[in-house]
Amino acid sequence: MTKKPKITLPTLDRETGRYELAEAKGELKRGFGVEAKGDAAFKKLLGGWSLATAQIFYRMPDARNVLQEYIWQDYDIVPEFPQLTKFLDFWQRELEGPLHSVRVTSAQMLRPVEIRAGHSEYTVGGATHSMRPMLN
Repeated sequence: MTKKPKITLPTLDRETGRYELAEAKGELKRGFGVEAKGDAAFKKLLGGWSLATAQIFYRMPDARNVLQEYIWQDYDIVPEFPQLTKFLDFWQRELEGPLHSVRVTSAQMLRPVEIRAGHSEYTVGGATHSMRPMLN
């Protein structure tokens, strides 16, 4: 019987705002990520934060010619990316796999809605009526 290797992952401690290595519990599943708390996440979005995704390529510590990929996703402020910068600082300080490259994209989750005033017509009892937008 083979023993499963211990897996440690960088985990953000939301109270201290620092990344720490934590042992993964249970099975790792593809697509795991940061679980956002409703009100706090919504307040961040209203404050101009957006959902940032970084595709991080790094070299394997024991095989430098092999590139691995790590996907990081969290709410961050564009274009400074303080959360991502904090994570990459942690990576370089604590992890053995040297960074090769990082691609970043972000999506503003809340944005102003475009409203267009239109012209419409409707027919009631055989008579056609026209509706124009009312402007205050």
